[in-house]
Amino acid sequence: MVFGWFRRRDPAVTIEVTTDRPTYRPGDTVSARVRVTSSKDMDDAVVELSLERIVEVPGNGACDRAAVAGRYLLDGETLAAGEREWTVELPVPRRTTPPAEPDDCADERYPPSGDAAAEGSYDAWIEPQERWGPPTSLGRGVHVRWAVRCEVGEGKDRQQQEQPVVVLAPPLAVAPPPARHRGEGEPACTITFSGLPAGSVRVGSSVGGRLRLVAHQEIDARGVRVDLVRVARSDPADDVLTWDVIATATASDALGLRPRQPRDFAFSLVVPADASPSVDTEGYVVEYLLRAVIDRPRRSDTVWDHVIAVHNSD
Repeated sequence: MVFGWFRRRDPAVTIEVTTDRPTYRPGDTVSARVRVTSSKDMDDAVVELSLERIVEVPGNGACDRAAVAGRYLLDGETLAAGEREWTVELPVPRRTTPPAEPDDCADERYPPSGDAAAEGSYDAWIEPQERWGPPTSLGRGVHVRWAVRCEVGEGKDRQQQEQPVVVLAPPLAVAPPPARHRGEGEPACTITFSGLPAGSVRVGSSVGGRLRLVAHQEIDARGVRVDLVRVARSDPADDVLTWDVIATATASDALGLRPRQPRDFAFSLVVPADASPSVDTEGYVVEYLLRAVIDRPRRSDTVWDHVIAVHNSD
């Protein structure tokens, strides 16, 4: 079975690109089929195919596009009038977060790249540290897309066609950092989370745990809630691009908190099934926060954030 025939026509060339399936996990291989139909002979033809990641920030025009794998199917050769077809295997990177150094992207599935690539190879255009890529994430703030791109032509006269594919986010086993107070000055109450999953949470599933509230002064609150917040921000500048509450749960109705009298509350909420996964790119981050909020009348709310990760692949 093949998915998604995409076609671009001009008077001379038709390019068709298909993939063996629409979604892939890190470490999978895309089997791509390319069909080029030319209405004339091309004596110095180039046909190239690549798997590319595209990171965009809507609104500010920022776009980082890089090939992680590719091949020249023809390079300065004759493309006779008629139809030619190729099938190419393109590995999806195993690494989903930015590398600290080029060796972090070492993967035996890829040939040498950059200066170490064979002369005339497509891999000469790919630097070793580019063999990675965050999963697809199409929520507000940051867009991460993947596509198989084919380009055909002579000299600067080129036509191209893309077939979008989706790279899923795998589960993560890393425990998140502890909760932190959001706001300036000393908090009126310390909030700690317990009972949370040790790793990332799958979209569509529930996440729950317990809150412990330790007041440092008397507090009369209208209630305590936990929000699930999706944040897209720049990294390392930490400028927030978008901030959205996507789920909420009530932990307690109105209550009074007194010093040296800890209070414990359970909570549970559901990560929406259409939530985009957590991503970490070279310039931008999408993360999720469990935000515990003590709603205080006529005073600033007391807020503590606990980072969690979200995935969408088993």
